[in-house]
Amino acid sequence: MKCGWSELTTYLHVTIKIKYMLTKQLRELERQSTVVNQPLLKLSDLMELDGMYYVGDLVDMDGSGWVDKNMAQQLLDQLNIDWMS
Repeated sequence: MKCGWSELTTYLHVTIKIKYMLTKQLRELERQSTVVNQPLLKLSDLMELDGMYYVGDLVDMDGSGWVDKNMAQQLLDQLNIDWMS
């Protein structure tokens, strides 16, 4: 197939435009992945009362569902890992 300069110029213009659009979309996906890598839940998202945090809605526990700060952070870390995987 024989191509003239006009067709070649149009092809190059379209190719450059597609590459620009794909690069723009890739940058947006990279930005979103950075946001996704943030923890889904933080301690401040939990109900807190006198240094105890309520996790009963997040995990099935025996007892009241209230745990200390260290246990709450451990549970959140594990849940965030599980949800991101």
